[in-house]
Amino acid sequence: MRMRVNDGRGAAGESSAGFLVRDVWRIFAVEIIVSVLARIFLNSGLIVSDDGQVLILLAGKAILLAYLLWLAGRRTWRPTGLLTLGRPSGWLLALLLYALAFRLIAETNEINECLMARLYAWFDLEFHPLPQKAVVYILSGWLSRPVHLVMLLFTILIGPFSEELAFRGMALDAFRRPGGVVPALLLTSFLFGLFHTDASLLLPLTLLGIVFGLARLLSGSLWCGLAVHSLHNAIALMANAGWLPEF
Repeated sequence: MRMRVNDGRGAAGESSAGFLVRDVWRIFAVEIIVSVLARIFLNSGLIVSDDGQVLILLAGKAILLAYLLWLAGRRTWRPTGLLTLGRPSGWLLALLLYALAFRLIAETNEINECLMARLYAWFDLEFHPLPQKAVVYILSGWLSRPVHLVMLLFTILIGPFSEELAFRGMALDAFRRPGGVVPALLLTSFLFGLFHTDASLLLPLTLLGIVFGLARLLSGSLWCGLAVHSLHNAIALMANAGWLPEF
């Protein structure tokens, strides 16, 4: 399985794989910058309504997705597995892997919180884990119906699609060329954890990134990773809403 790119060498003799790796780092940098600017803007007090705050958060993600798609058109890269549904046996294995990893992910979250609490205690600070903003806004009932539906659609479909396209599509293919599959899987999964700019969720999100990456590799399709990612976000929302039993 190879990813097709139209430019074999750059003006300075750099390979197309090198261009793709640079694009991955640019995407990561854009996400960090957009997240920081969004938080500064939200904390400025200029936007006080819940609808306005959600729209600002979504605008930041929309900028990232637009930049990702612009890079896709500019480099004309085609992520492996985007145009195929892959192997049915791989889909089954991916779903089984997610089911087996579900409890481990929850326990990893608890470990991460303990580590953060100890780190904060080192500086004589108290650590209070915060729920993800998307979960808070969707379940709060504070939003108007149109904004609520947009947030729900983004959390379950649009967000997972853009993240799978970036990490299990572009990044995994770019990094596996020089370093191999396993280092690429671990690196992109760690970047996926950092991408969410929440230290209290770094370990569980990294583990989730590994699960999503294996779903793509086992099935040969990006759509499998997207399905597992969307399923996880939907389960997380239902669990936080109290619609699921304790696991």
